[in-house]
Amino acid sequence: ITATHPGSANWALAAMSSLMKHAEALGLRSEDSNPCRGLRRRKSGFEAHYLTDDEFVGLGRALDDAESAHPVAIAALRFVLYTGARKSEALRLRWEHVHDDRAVLPDSKTGPRTIWLASPACAVLAAQPRHPDCPWVFASRGGGPVTVDKAWHAVRVAVGLPTLRIHDLRHSHAAVAVNGGEGLRVVAGLLGHADIKTTFGYANLAEGSVFDAANRVSRSLADMLDGGEADR
Repeated sequence: ITATHPGSANWALAAMSSLMKHAEALGLRSEDSNPCRGLRRRKSGFEAHYLTDDEFVGLGRALDDAESAHPVAIAALRFVLYTGARKSEALRLRWEHVHDDRAVLPDSKTGPRTIWLASPACAVLAAQPRHPDCPWVFASRGGGPVTVDKAWHAVRVAVGLPTLRIHDLRHSHAAVAVNGGEGLRVVAGLLGHADIKTTFGYANLAEGSVFDAANRVSRSLADMLDGGEADR
């Protein structure tokens, strides 16, 4: 798996190393006998793609064109772009997590996480139907979380970027934030980066600062999809 799935290889290495350390702590292995020590993590082979202004316009058109065939999936993709949320966070979002200007996730990749909801993101949520027996914001016809792979394939082919990843929407959200002058602590708050929050002391940053930034970035992104320019 190291050649074709470096991410899986890195996960396996970390898991095995943790097991070996635990075995040492229990006395099942001699001290400093971890065979994973010194092994290098594999490079992912993926480079972040930051959308250009022209690519944003193309993305906006592609999302519009695919909306009739994949309305819920396209809504989820817009939500990822407007909020900087991870794909998994968007697709597993429940109505009980949504509170006015924020979505509070009890357990994300980095633990509890707040996703700030500016007006474009709120508009996406407001357009989603609610069903009494379905907790998911972006729900499939079968009642589970929607899948977006088919819709995303159509979108990225239409844009002319067949290798573009959904995660690149998150990268592009961050790039627009940074290019717009938002500080690294604020960007960390927008993206839910636990490590950067620790490094830059995000815990002491006022919530209002992050929400104001979410409004600026989300509105800039909505304008760029429509062919306008982001505020630099």
